[in-house]
Amino acid sequence: MSKFARTGAEEVHQAIARSLSGLGVDSLDGYLLHRFEDYRRDPKIWDDLKSAQGNGKIRKIGFSLYTEEELNYLRAKKLKFDLLQVPYSIFDQRFEKHFQQLHDEGVEIHTRSVFLQGLVFRKPEALDKYFDKVRAKISQLNELAAMSGRSVVDLCLSYVLSNKCLDRVVVGVDRLENLQEILAASQSLPLALDLRQRLSDLREDDEKIILPFNWGRP
Repeated sequence: MSKFARTGAEEVHQAIARSLSGLGVDSLDGYLLHRFEDYRRDPKIWDDLKSAQGNGKIRKIGFSLYTEEELNYLRAKKLKFDLLQVPYSIFDQRFEKHFQQLHDEGVEIHTRSVFLQGLVFRKPEALDKYFDKVRAKISQLNELAAMSGRSVVDLCLSYVLSNKCLDRVVVGVDRLENLQEILAASQSLPLALDLRQRLSDLREDDEKIILPFNWGRP
């Protein structure tokens, strides 16, 4: 799996060749357009990906998206893609209503930002004023963890894994202990329905909060 993000004059076929060489493989299982705006500005990128797929260099192609508007744009274009990677978490549930249809269409769905770049682990009282809108929800998440006897990692990961339409969940770690905790949480018992509903109620739609690249922007 790899991603393409246009830098300078580099073309898709050059980026694919670089990925293949770097990974030491002859073909990629999946390849994503990392920046949707690259496609919007130059739709030929998709033709290049289709060509690479036809040549056997890539098995599945698709997009890494951030907003529903981007998905709606692809729908309007009637574009057929194999893969989709989107953010999904207890707080960020924007794409959830699309999962069943995408799954039924045979799209492989990968999700990321399960822990919202660590925001879910921050102490509510220590949060910057910028996060005032979500401070109470983080407190509620901690209360639900204590009440259920499960960790915040467990709740966040179990919430996402409970969606049967998803194929992969992408997480990041910065030390071995993180990985061990995540692997343990992935084997946890399913969430009770009432607990899952209470976690769903923590939904936050403000993209200034749930899209980390917006943090700190006016």
